[in-house]
Amino acid sequence: MRFLTLIAVLFTSLILPDSAPADEKAQTVLATQARNIFKKRCWRCHSGNQTNDASFDVLNSVDLIESGRIDKGHPEDSYLFELIVKNRMPPQAVQERVTAKEGEIIRRWIKEGANAFPKPKPRTFVSLENVLTSIRDHLKKADRDQRPYLRYFTLQNLYNNPDFYIGDLDLYRAALSKTVNSLSWKKRIVVPKAIDDLGLIYAIDIRDYDWDANKIH
Repeated sequence: MRFLTLIAVLFTSLILPDSAPADEKAQTVLATQARNIFKKRCWRCHSGNQTNDASFDVLNSVDLIESGRIDKGHPEDSYLFELIVKNRMPPQAVQERVTAKEGEIIRRWIKEGANAFPKPKPRTFVSLENVLTSIRDHLKKADRDQRPYLRYFTLQNLYNNPDFYIGDLDLYRAALSKTVNSLSWKKRIVVPKAIDDLGLIYAIDIRDYDWDANKIH
């Protein structure tokens, strides 16, 4: 009997250390997903910095709880979740709404304790020299006739910010494309092209946007 008890204890001790990290990892993934939804759907108006509500940073999970906007473990009693469920947020003027899948992720995140959003992982610094070297190499490979029309943009400053999430880069890449195309004289959409492995440096040909034409439209 004692032998069986010893075996059971040993078996349990082998299992528990593996199950705890797996649960912790799942909570980290869930918190990251919830943060990404808030970043995509809410942060533009609620960043806590000269926005519609300067005191409200939707990406600060501690602030969400302490301000009463989130009730840990109780999504049905959470004011912020109620606004999303009732489709009152984002404002009706915003066409892209929180999807049912996104709403479920936020509900689960609150239900499971509204764990803190994980901090960005450390990454290698990208120097200005790295950026200029990539641009130089790209110019060397370009046709001689094309070089005068090439212009470059970089997201290096965001990437080097230790508080910046890598996953948010796609939002800024989309913003860059939307900006240059909104200033284009042509109807065709032309997406800036990344010239580096990290996707931080982008090249455009101004002829694609009719910016080279010296004429009145």
